Amino acid sequence: MIKLSRYIERIEVKNLFGYCNYSIEIPEDDLTENPLLIIYGENGSGKTTILEILSYVLSTTDGAGHKSKIAKIKFESFKVFIRGDIEISAERALPNLIGSYSLKIKQKNKVICFFS
Repeated sequence: MIKLSRYIERIEVKNLFGYCNYSIEIPEDDLTENPLLIIYGENGSGKTTILEILSYVLSTTDGAGHKSKIAKIKFESFKVFIRGDIEISAERALPNLIGSYSLKIKQKNKVICFFS
């Protein structure tokens, strides 16, 4: 049995492409048996885009252009919930779905890092 201390519990996306909303939940029971998640759906539904945003918000590489890449993707909010009460979010103020956004990292509902 695998015991992971940190893992993604849930990903929530609002208004991806201006009209798609997703909540992708990864039950802890599934991780102990098979630590693998398969995302499937219609072509154009946002699977690759969700994985790209996830990669950009979790990246620790400076100067790679991740902030600029996120700014070009149309969405209202993107949230990643990590075991241990950690939430990483990229959010925009409506009506803007492209361009500037704020990036927050929260632990136990307390903002520990904020970029705008």
